[in-house]
Order: sequence, then structure tokens, then C-alpha cells
Amino acid sequence: MGMDGGSSTSDIFLSSAAGSEDIITVNGILGQSVTFPLNIQDSQNVENIVWYTTETSVAFVKPNLVTAVPEVSVTHQSYHGRINVSDKNFDLVISLLRKQDSRIYQADINSKDKSTKSQRFSLHVYKQLGMATITSHVKPTGNGTCNVTLTCSVEEGENVTFSWTPLGVGPILHLSQGPGGREGAITCTAQNPVSSSNASMDAKSLCTDVARGSQLHHKWMLSVMLLPILLLLAVGLLLLFCRRRRQLQPHLDASSEKTQYAQAGVTRLAESHIYDDISLSKVVPSKEDLTIYSKVQRSDKTNSQESRPSKMSNYAIVD
Repeated sequence: MGMDGGSSTSDIFLSSAAGSEDIITVNGILGQSVTFPLNIQDSQNVENIVWYTTETSVAFVKPNLVTAVPEVSVTHQSYHGRINVSDKNFDLVISLLRKQDSRIYQADINSKDKSTKSQRFSLHVYKQLGMATITSHVKPTGNGTCNVTLTCSVEEGENVTFSWTPLGVGPILHLSQGPGGREGAITCTAQNPVSSSNASMDAKSLCTDVARGSQLHHKWMLSVMLLPILLLLAVGLLLLFCRRRRQLQPHLDASSEKTQYAQAGVTRLAESHIYDDISLSKVVPSKEDLTIYSKVQRSDKTNSQESRPSKMSNYAIVD
């Protein structure tokens, strides 16, 4: 319901209270705004409006003929800053709704002709629903069929009702699914008086997931059964290898000793060759050594022969 200076239509949820035609049920969302519509036909005849609850007064409203803006006096502390009145039809607006605002409100409309008309409203403040989710529990029954239990839930909310499209109502749904069975989406709708939330899942995938899970389980069981066999085979091969190695160990040791002995003989032979070379080099001088020795002897002889005449000449001169 639209109004001047008030909230949008998304903030207001109105319905007639069953069995109480003089009480209008108004549903509001926590933290948002709600409007109490007075449906005044002749606003010029209004003298004042008094708003109150069963526990306390709320506000006093008086038209202003000069400015055409109603004068509003809030009469209870808890409503200060949250009360507004529309300019034309005097509808009351409560903003920033709280849970404790849920109660019965009454408006006494006093006219200039000294008559009074009363209207009552029953306000219920609800929290907006959170996200809806579907959980499934699937039990295989063989031949690709399964029994499925679907549960719909919401994170937060009160006074919530659940319905399934196209299957039924309630938060829990039971169905049987098999090859060539139901296809398309299964949708759960969670709803309270001020909001709703939906969740869907593919019906065809329910038993498909079970079959895939069954195959994985079968492969896992087969792997578990084969694991001990593989371990026994590995242990048998290891024992066989150790036994074969022990059988070959004496032959390997003998071969190793022969190899070491041969290496020692080769080493000794090499040492004898080195010793022979050293002995020969000490006993027999090389040709170069003989040549140098011969040249040295010749040089000494020449020097001695040259020195003797020189001494005699010197002697002759002295005489």
C-alpha cells in the first residue's frame, strides 16, 4: 500500500485476522518499517488521533491546516525517532521495527463533529528468512533404484512453513527413484509471513550419485582385498632374493680373494721393475755422462800443457 512520506510496499504485509473483522493483522520485518492504514475518507473532518497499545500510549496526532503537515507528539520513549505520519490520510508508520513492537495497537480518530471511530491493529514482527538448503539421505535398493529422504531447512526464521514442488508439503520429503524415473528439479520453498527462500536439486542425479558411490565403494573394497596379497607377494620376493644371495655369497668371496691376490702380484711385479730401473741407473752411467766426463779430462790436460811453457818463459826472463 503506497503512502506519502512512508515506506515502500515491500515493507508491509497485511491480512485480515480470522474471526476478528475489527482487527487488522499487520506483519513487519525486523529492522524495517510497517504502516497502519486508517483509510480516512474525510481528512478535513479530523480533529485529532490518539494512538496507544494495551500497555502504554504511543503518539498524539493533530492536523495542521496551515502547513498541511500533521503535528506528531510521541508519548512513549521507546518510539522516539521511529514514528511518522503521512500527510494526507494520517496513516501511522513505525520504522526500525523491534521484536518487542509486536502487540495490539489502537487508533481513536476524533472528528470535529464530536464522533470517535476506533481501529485496531495486531502487529507481528518477524525476522527475514535466511538461505534455504536441501540435504539428502539416499539408500540403494538394487537394480539402480534407491529410496531418498530430502530435508529442507533455513538458517534463521520463525513461523516457517515448507512446501515441495511438485510433490508435497512439510520439511521432509520421501520418494523412490529409479531408471526412467522422475526428472527435472525438485524445489523446496521455505516461507514465513514476511519472506521466502527457495532451494532446488536435480531429481535424476539422486540415484546416479548413489550408483557412482557404489562403484567407488566396490573399487575401494577390491583394493583393500588385493593389498594383503600384494604385500605377501612382495615379502616372498624379498625372502627369495635374500636366500639366493646367501647361496651365491661363498662364490663371490672366493672370486674376490683371487682378484685381490692377482692385484697384489701385479703390484709387486711393478715394484720390482721400478727397483731394477733404479739399480741400472746407479751402476751404468749413461752415454751423456761419459761424454761430459771425457771432455772434462781433455780440458784439464790442455790447461796443464799450456801453463808449463809460460812458467819457463818467465824463468828465462828473470835469469
